[in-house]
Amino acid sequence: MNKSRKSGLLIASCAVMVLAAAYFGAGALRARPAAVSAGDYAGTVTLDPALYQGPARDAYRIARERPELLAQLHCYCGCDRSMGHKNLLDCFRGTHAGYCAICIGEAIDAERLHDGGTPMDQIRDTLRQRYSRHES
Repeated sequence: MNKSRKSGLLIASCAVMVLAAAYFGAGALRARPAAVSAGDYAGTVTLDPALYQGPARDAYRIARERPELLAQLHCYCGCDRSMGHKNLLDCFRGTHAGYCAICIGEAIDAERLHDGGTPMDQIRDTLRQRYSRHES
């Protein structure tokens, strides 16, 4: 194989590796949603928690009562790519979170951590550690 062809293959291989790293590593490097206040989400529409039972009901209650908390968090189920969701709160605007264990778990964990005084950056890190491995 001549030197020019080897050089071209090396460049192409590097480009493929960079693209793969960018695609598969995107979950770890996602931009964090900006800090928000409750007033920013006054009137936010989420589905009625009474439509659900068990943990799903709890998660929809959290979304309805604390939208400012969920709006600051990324959802790791992959709905950002498949459904265009921008944050965890978006999952609760429709039926998606009612059948998604990751959305439900993240909301419940976020409320528990927040109520325990955990800072938002630490909540994000904890959720990323617990749920990002599930993201496809």
